Amino acid sequence: MTSKLKKNAALFYHRADKLKLPITLVPEARAFSINLGKQKYFFQDLLTPFNNTSSTSIASNRYCLNSLLAGARLPIIKSHSVNTEKLMSDPELKNIVNTFKFPLSIQPTLSLQQDYAPQKVFEISELAHQLACLTKEHLWLTIEENCQYPNDYNVLMFDGRVIAICKINYPSVVGDGTKTLSELIDQANAKRKSLNKNLIDTSAIIDPLCLAEQNISLESVIGAKKSVILNKKIKLYKNIDSKLPEFNLDLFSAAAKILDLRLVSFEINCIDLDKPLKSAGVISSVNSQPDLTLYNTVDNHVVFNKLIDNMLKQLIYKHPVSYLLNIIKIFFKPKMLATR
Repeated sequence: MTSKLKKNAALFYHRADKLKLPITLVPEARAFSINLGKQKYFFQDLLTPFNNTSSTSIASNRYCLNSLLAGARLPIIKSHSVNTEKLMSDPELKNIVNTFKFPLSIQPTLSLQQDYAPQKVFEISELAHQLACLTKEHLWLTIEENCQYPNDYNVLMFDGRVIAICKINYPSVVGDGTKTLSELIDQANAKRKSLNKNLIDTSAIIDPLCLAEQNISLESVIGAKKSVILNKKIKLYKNIDSKLPEFNLDLFSAAAKILDLRLVSFEINCIDLDKPLKSAGVISSVNSQPDLTLYNTVDNHVVFNKLIDNMLKQLIYKHPVSYLLNIIKIFFKPKMLATR
């Protein structure tokens, strides 16, 4: 039955089972609930009971999100939301983005699609065209400046504490000064296949728009040590063991408190996490439904299980008597059956 659960929910299910929490599977919803006292706590895919619905809704609205964080003077990407029912002329758009630095990007204002990769636009006419194309699908769109810093990180928090940090990388190849991009990809594929024949060819994930934004084609000779990103829609997460300086810890805690989110991940675009984000970085996105499986790797499996256990123990602390009664029930049930 647990095979019907998606990976994130399954992660919580197995840890809840280890803690002897009373669990009820809800297979038709691919979910399960932890039942303590009169309260049911549901887990379904990325949905957990740690955040309330209104806070999750606000975090998924880029206009509300940016307004709240900007109001607290936290570093965010400069943005503006527009209603697609009111199509604007080029002069009107130019007035809106007058203080913005091109290239810009457009993405849905109301969205939980953390993997959405907007296309960059370099001039007003392109911006108007992209708005017109997306009008059919979305009522509200957000125009944003693009991230300008070299590094992307994902910071996971629970109850105001940073519990995991990942460096975000993208599929890429590094030039040697003589080979074309196509030749470098073929070389990377050959090396990958020698390690694992089941790996997908790197050529299968190339995003032409991503290459175009870097002014690179498959026939371009890539300079020595120059890195070329092949696809920004595919994010590769690597856990890093890093202690954040106090000024950045305070910033993340403040952001989580403002958004009223207990479990949250922040994507950060910055020079380095050791430097103050207020002067050398921005919060590029917020996820109120983080996928915890991204952080659960072989090298930190034991530590991460303890983190999940600590989250679930917060439910136990709310209902200690109900939990204790369930433990007694589990302990005495085999003995009662044996005496019959």
